[in-house]
Amino acid sequence: MTHTHPCPTCNQPITNPHTICKQCTWQYQTDCTQLAALTPDLTLITTKQANPNPHHNSARQNQGSAPLPLRTDAFDLQSRIREYAVNASLLLGLKPGDSDDVAGMLRTIAALQHVDRSPVAPQLAATARELAGEVWAMFEPREPRTFAGHCPSCNAVIYAPLASKAAYCSQCGQLVDLTWLREETLRRLRSSRTTKTAGELSEWLTSWGLKVSKRTIQRWAQEGKIVVGPEDANGRRTYQIGSIIKRFDAGDL
Repeated sequence: MTHTHPCPTCNQPITNPHTICKQCTWQYQTDCTQLAALTPDLTLITTKQANPNPHHNSARQNQGSAPLPLRTDAFDLQSRIREYAVNASLLLGLKPGDSDDVAGMLRTIAALQHVDRSPVAPQLAATARELAGEVWAMFEPREPRTFAGHCPSCNAVIYAPLASKAAYCSQCGQLVDLTWLREETLRRLRSSRTTKTAGELSEWLTSWGLKVSKRTIQRWAQEGKIVVGPEDANGRRTYQIGSIIKRFDAGDL
C-alpha cells in the first residue's frame, strides 16, 4: 500500500520511498550546480581581487596587488561550502579526498541518481538553498532585471535578468523556473486587455527579448491588426498588450 506524506521541505504530498518532492529535488540540484559554478568567483571575492560577474563566470581584475587581509565573510562562506560538499558526499555514500575539488564534489552530488530517496535529502536541500542564497548575495548585480511574472507560491512579483533560467522569490524564498514562469506570463498576457502607449510597449517587450519598434506598433494599429485602446491621461493613444503579443505568435514582424 502506497503511503503519502508531506515533503519536509515544502509540504507537498510525496509517496514512499521518496523523502523530498520533485520540485525540491530540482531545487537542490540547481543550488549545488550554481554553487559549483560560482566557486571560482567566490575565491576572487575572498582574496579581494575582483568584483565578479557571476552570469559570465568571469571577473574584472583590480589594478595592482590584492589588498589584505582576506574578506572574512567570503572566506567563512567558502569554508562552509567546502564543509557542506565533503559532508554531503559522505552522507550520500561517496568518499571524497582532502584534495578533491569543491566544485567537482558539488557537481557529483547534484548528479547522483535517487538522491530524493535518501533520508538526509531534506537537510541537504535546505542547506544547499541557504548557501546558494548567501553566495548570490555576495555579488553586485550586473544585468538589468526585468519583470518575469508572479511567484507561483506567494504571488509576489519576480524580477530577474533576461538570461537567467531560475531565480529565488524575494518574499517566500521559493526557487522558480523562469523559463516556465515567462511562458506562463506570456500565456496570460495574450488574453490581457491592459493598454499602454506604443513607446511603453516597445520598451517593455524589448526587455523581454521581443523586439518591436514604436512605429511598428502604430503601423499594426493602422492596418487593424491590434486593438487600439483609449487615450491615456496625457492624451496619448494606447494599444492592448494582448493583441500585440499575438502578432509575435503570428510572426508578423
